[in-house]
Amino acid sequence: MISKKIAPFGLIVMFIIWSIIASQSPFYIDDWNWAYGGSGISYGGRFIGNFFSVILNATHNQIIVGIFKSFILTLICFFVCMLTGKVKLSRIIVFNVLFLLMNMKIVYESFLWTSGFVNYLLPFVFVLPVVIINIKLKNDNNNKNNNLQLKAISLICIFASTFFLENLSITMIIYLFTELILNLFSKKKEILYGLIAFLTSIISFMIMILNSERFSNNNSGYSVSIFHNLGELLDNAYQVHLKIVSLFFHENVFFWILFFVILTAFLAIVLPKYDFEKNKWYYILLALQGVVIVLCPTYQFIVLNINLINPRVLFPSFMILIIIAMLCFGKIEDNFDNAKIINVSLVALLIISMIFPTLFFVDMAGWNRRINQANQNAITSKSDINYSGIRPQYAQYYYCTANGPLIGSSWSTSYKDYYGIPQDVVIK
Repeated sequence: MISKKIAPFGLIVMFIIWSIIASQSPFYIDDWNWAYGGSGISYGGRFIGNFFSVILNATHNQIIVGIFKSFILTLICFFVCMLTGKVKLSRIIVFNVLFLLMNMKIVYESFLWTSGFVNYLLPFVFVLPVVIINIKLKNDNNNKNNNLQLKAISLICIFASTFFLENLSITMIIYLFTELILNLFSKKKEILYGLIAFLTSIISFMIMILNSERFSNNNSGYSVSIFHNLGELLDNAYQVHLKIVSLFFHENVFFWILFFVILTAFLAIVLPKYDFEKNKWYYILLALQGVVIVLCPTYQFIVLNINLINPRVLFPSFMILIIIAMLCFGKIEDNFDNAKIINVSLVALLIISMIFPTLFFVDMAGWNRRINQANQNAITSKSDINYSGIRPQYAQYYYCTANGPLIGSSWSTSYKDYYGIPQDVVIK
């Protein structure tokens, strides 16, 4: 296998490459308002996400923000590798391949776009330690003092993870409930801690909801639809399901191919070595937990208007799928003797997975350069900005198809304010 001794080198390279890429993503739409405290935007209960959105966008510095985004993505990769038991270059590669194989619109809206990043990717810095600690607590080798420290860290992370994204907060509640049930089948039972963790997630979620206009204002974005009868609810749920299937499966074919290849290899190579009969119910519940946690972030939207379903709401589900795939790959690697096959396959997968993203990232860098030049000309000589003429080639993968200030007069004003462009400059 690819040696784990060069894993730190792999993480450093990952950090540098993603820093370069992320620093080429222009501040966009919501970013312009968050720089001034979220004027015109109110996502009340997302306290921590909103805080980071204000701080990052207020820098007006794409390089600093890009480095921070890359650091968070690299840290998440490190955490996911820890879940597999070993931080190895091969696992770092698999993580990045899976991340790159997601639809590029999901990657842009959840990572490259700053206002999306703070609520979609960033919370996993708090979610993943909870999962890591839950696994460690099931290890009989941990002493009581270490356990107390781990539980304290976990409870803090559970509380913090709720103040980013509504559907992820609900998923955390469901995850901790399923962990509480699985605890009953574990050798080392942590029932009291499991119950406290579950209640912590509910309490923090209630704090979020009580301060969130998204559940009380029809203009806020996530208001629950009003159904006059069961038929309307079922029809809405079916329409939402069809859209989810399209966004989740049809537009992420290559991701799903690799996911099922890894899952099939796990079932063929690793599963036969487990004593399934001895722990049958535990493994069945574990599999059910995986299915529920994957579907939960997305299918809770069945009570919403179908127009509110967009690619980035799928991101938590894809992150969970990446975690599952990584866990399976880790077991495959530990139980497969032919290292050459795995290494050659990984190199080939990495090269293939980079083809379209590279085109997209180069195009984004060109868009960023054209925006900066147009803004500079507007500031120095009050030249009109032909924004429609400088949009990226792959505009369909950007939020609002990269129309930015062209969407409406309010966004045009915000754009000019953010970049210090005179208000009498025409954007067309």
